[in-house]
Amino acid sequence: MRTLYGLTGVIGSGKSRVAAALANLLGWPLLDCDHLAAQVMAPGGPGVTALARLADRFVDSRGHLRRELLRQAIFSDPELRSKVDRVIHPLIKEELRARLADLPPGARHVLVEVPLLFEAGWQDMFAATICVYARPQVCSHRLQLRDGLSREQATAALCAQMPLAQKVELADHVIDNSGGWWQTRMQIGHLAEFLRAEAL
Repeated sequence: MRTLYGLTGVIGSGKSRVAAALANLLGWPLLDCDHLAAQVMAPGGPGVTALARLADRFVDSRGHLRRELLRQAIFSDPELRSKVDRVIHPLIKEELRARLADLPPGARHVLVEVPLLFEAGWQDMFAATICVYARPQVCSHRLQLRDGLSREQATAALCAQMPLAQKVELADHVIDNSGGWWQTRMQIGHLAEFLRAEAL
């Protein structure tokens, strides 16, 4: 039987880098639900088909997702975001289960990066949850650099997610990625030691 550990975090917090470093230290497989979502939403995929039924303006004539249009819409329209999540999250979970089934039998522990873990209500899937966070101004700056967003767009993206304080309260473990990477690495190392001992 496999034991799953879920890692989530605020957008712009650097959770993917933290997830990769933690999985490497532990020697555990890492599954990224953002990558699974990209496959589900690929042309002809079940996500695009379902989204086209919900709101066909987000899918072009060739069956490709109009990502930027969808992104802007869900950041500004909470009701639409909720509808899209209800359609897409079960498809991502189904893909995740398929990937878990494909892992070798010896992979007893698996780290899963789930950006919207708490929003999707997936807590019960995991033995423990980890939240990566950073100060809002740090996240905003990273989003502006990474995605070419304006300050207003970065703020809208941050406000569209569950409040940081709520995620931190729900998580079993937290990592503050506001400072230098060496500071974050120290926290990752301590957490790896704890999880390794807990998993024995």
